[in-house]
Amino acid sequence: MGLFQPSIPPLPPGIDLAGQTVVVTGATSGIGLAVAKRIVKLHASNVIFAVRDTVKGEALKASFLADPEIRSANPKGTIQVMQLNMETYESVKTFTSEFMRRFGELHVLLLNAGGMSHQREMVSSGHEKAIQVNYLSNVMLLLELLPLLESTADKAGKPSRVTWTGSRSYRQTSLNKNPPSVSKGILNHLDHAESIPLFTRYADSKLLGLLFLRELANRYGHDKVIINSFCPNTVDTGMATSMPFYLRIPAAAIMKVKGRSPDEATSIVLNAAFVAGEETHGNLLEDCTVVPLSMFVQSDEGAKVQSQLWNETSPHSRRIFSGNPSGSRLASSALRACVAVATLVLNHGSAPVLASVFSEPFQVFSAKKFPGVIESTPLSKCFALQGIKIPIRKDGVKGRGGGGDGDGEYD
Repeated sequence: MGLFQPSIPPLPPGIDLAGQTVVVTGATSGIGLAVAKRIVKLHASNVIFAVRDTVKGEALKASFLADPEIRSANPKGTIQVMQLNMETYESVKTFTSEFMRRFGELHVLLLNAGGMSHQREMVSSGHEKAIQVNYLSNVMLLLELLPLLESTADKAGKPSRVTWTGSRSYRQTSLNKNPPSVSKGILNHLDHAESIPLFTRYADSKLLGLLFLRELANRYGHDKVIINSFCPNTVDTGMATSMPFYLRIPAAAIMKVKGRSPDEATSIVLNAAFVAGEETHGNLLEDCTVVPLSMFVQSDEGAKVQSQLWNETSPHSRRIFSGNPSGSRLASSALRACVAVATLVLNHGSAPVLASVFSEPFQVFSAKKFPGVIESTPLSKCFALQGIKIPIRKDGVKGRGGGGDGDGEYD
């Protein structure tokens, strides 16, 4: 990476977000704040600040509403502040449930919240903070809102969008030197490794996001939701203030020489979210361009890590969604994408994948109301091979709850 950054190409004229609902996570500072302001000015009908500190969020909202330039550009737009603490699954569940109760559409989800801790720190989920905030909570938020993004695409007649703040620093990951064994598990390794340096831990969390999006794109098409990631290069977001004192001075010097302002970086965000096409689905844009990925990501070893991460992240969320009413409303197309991933990772080590085959769209039933399937399917056979029994309904035979209480034969 050179001393000076390349210029950012201008956005095409005519971007108009009238009628659109946009969620911006981490909207109270840095790139999130700057891009939220531009989105409001581009006439978005509903802009939701998903923030950890709602007092700060409300103050930001008041400043926007008091800004004559914003009022003139978008007099009819609304701004809502909602709490979202990415350190906890519970906050993500509460946010998504409340959002879907209040809003019937979601056109764009900007996964911007994240950060760099100056030391290793565990959070209430049992995961290391950088892994939880920069990876796991973002995956959960994406998957929970995916059905609403899909239904919005159906109404609008064009794909909805998700873009995730990434970083080219993923190339400095610790996993390319000594990837953990399958038995130990990637998440378990990163949660408990105490010798990973500050910047490398951040790079690891960004690699996880990139690998997840790549694997998701292999299994989930871009016809309803285009999902990509972007790296805005070096941006003076204030993140250096959380670094140890001995790192703040050199970091400040680097920012002074080559750092972009958050306002400059917003064009990169808006390009990924509103301009870049389906060819960016599952990809990382560096500035505004998809570039070749690192040799590690492209290698056989990188492919193994990607597959292993997907398998670990997939069975995780059954425990998350089991107590969440919105989890029962997953769209059939999301379930068709990958049954395992519709249920996100919470275990602290490796876990078996329930299934990795795809089915036709199907309806979700509660346990008591599940009537059983009429015939064997590739999915039910895959489950059966792994010791997971699916009730098969016999013609003319009606057990209690139509077989949902365990009556009937098993595949």
